[in-house]
Amino acid sequence: MPKERRYRKLEDTPIYIDVSKLLETVYGLSFSMQKKDRAVMSVRLLDNVSQMFSELALAYRLKHERVRHIDRFLSAFEVFKGFFRVCCSLKIVKPGNMTSVYILVQRIDDGIMKWRSTAVSKVQQPRVSNYDPEPGLHESRGGDGIIYTSSGSAS
Repeated sequence: MPKERRYRKLEDTPIYIDVSKLLETVYGLSFSMQKKDRAVMSVRLLDNVSQMFSELALAYRLKHERVRHIDRFLSAFEVFKGFFRVCCSLKIVKPGNMTSVYILVQRIDDGIMKWRSTAVSKVQQPRVSNYDPEPGLHESRGGDGIIYTSSGSAS
């Protein structure tokens, strides 16, 4: 009897759980900020975490564009880290509150980089001949980091 494949829901993945905790933590931190800082920095931090959620969901659902959405996730993540560093250096966020965010940032960073390396390794290399035993769409990554899609048929 063939083994039944079980797919994990996005909500059960460690990255999703950590990003959710990050959102909750940043939201909670926003109330400890002064009103003027909350209006600017808190909103920016929350916007970047929202962008991370969006790209995470798209990367999970769209396998053929997974690397692109993970890269967009990483861009929003870097912007978040930059804004958070500014908040820490300007003492907008109290030192006691920084640790929980840094732990989540480290876990998310480790998880997303592992997922990205797995996704990149699954992208097919370009074919060297016009004969293609597997018809259909094929993806290859160029030296510039762009994913190229071809139909696999000879022209």
